[in-house]
Amino acid sequence: MWTERRGGRTPFAYLQKRGVLRREMDLSMFLGKPTKTSLGLIYPMTLDAIDEMGYNQYNCLVGVLTFHVEDLDLGIDTTEMTTFDVVVSYCVHSVEHRALIEQALSLFFKRGVVFNDQHCVFIFDAGGVLHRNNYEEIKAVLVKQNCLRNNSEFKPEDDKARELVRKIKQMRQKYSKTSGDSGTLLDVISSVCAKHNTISPFNVGNLTLYTIFDQFKRLHAIDNYFLNMEMLMQGAKKQDVNLKHWSAPMVN
Repeated sequence: MWTERRGGRTPFAYLQKRGVLRREMDLSMFLGKPTKTSLGLIYPMTLDAIDEMGYNQYNCLVGVLTFHVEDLDLGIDTTEMTTFDVVVSYCVHSVEHRALIEQALSLFFKRGVVFNDQHCVFIFDAGGVLHRNNYEEIKAVLVKQNCLRNNSEFKPEDDKARELVRKIKQMRQKYSKTSGDSGTLLDVISSVCAKHNTISPFNVGNLTLYTIFDQFKRLHAIDNYFLNMEMLMQGAKKQDVNLKHWSAPMVN
């Protein structure tokens, strides 16, 4: 098994913890650009590309890389297990799952990747090894880049997809929305197109998931701000309204 010194901290991890790279990451994602990681660039897909691939297939590829162990019903004690441990287990015991995971990694890194049985790691073309100690970094970028909700559940729409991920339950695949929103991705896209000055059905396909959800939440923040201002002018008490300005940082 590929390992690193326990407790070691790379410069990349240190900067992440300090929040230095988080701001750089947010900007890259907002602009629809690839996100830098210690293994190289992770590329976002546009809405057009997702539609061409098939929304269900895209969800499946994201889900097999970003699930959480506590969501799985494996019938064993998973206290000490990580997502990478489960991914490796599926690769070892299922040729079908191995191919799916290799396909998912190749899609987001735009590089060939193969699972190495001897060391239980993923080896990328042109260098780079994905192992237990750097997997969570990659997973965190994918979760953020694809606006995944922490309590989401993957629900395939056809028999083939259901069989493919039968053992992986409650995948992290549905997309974040403002708190309490239960709409679909199409609802979010349609809402942004209806409200935004320049985004329309004719160009929205060029945007990524991160950008479309950012704009959706920002439009929602603008509406909330002016609604609260109107409530104040109508006599509401200041402590009863949320006057957070719409340009304030949002929680992604």
